[in-house]
Amino acid sequence: MKGHIKIELGGKERGLQFGMGALKIYCKAMGTDVDGLDLIFKPGPRRLEAISNLVYAAMCNYCNIKEEDIDFNMAQMELWLDEAPQEIATKVIDAFFETIEAQETKGAPSKKKSVSKASTKKPTKQD
Repeated sequence: MKGHIKIELGGKERGLQFGMGALKIYCKAMGTDVDGLDLIFKPGPRRLEAISNLVYAAMCNYCNIKEEDIDFNMAQMELWLDEAPQEIATKVIDAFFETIEAQETKGAPSKKKSVSKASTKKPTKQD
């Protein structure tokens, strides 16, 4: 499945699933439509909020798909990511971009193409 990963966070293996379900959760949390994904790529005051909400949305989406209880909150997830090795952040970012690239091959408009080249660098844990 594209955009799906399992990582060790908060003392247990947790899944993330990017895609339509995660986008719905993200858009609701950010008070925007899908164009609000640009907030992840553009430096600005809402970038960290956008990145955190996207990862949280993917974790919640996975739980919803698997009918698992959401046993974490945003603050816990952020702390776990802060404490995680860089390779975890890289896996999360790669899974997100894998989802975007899968949509491009299906003919869906690309978010990466709608933002300037300079702003499409993959966000790092430090951003």
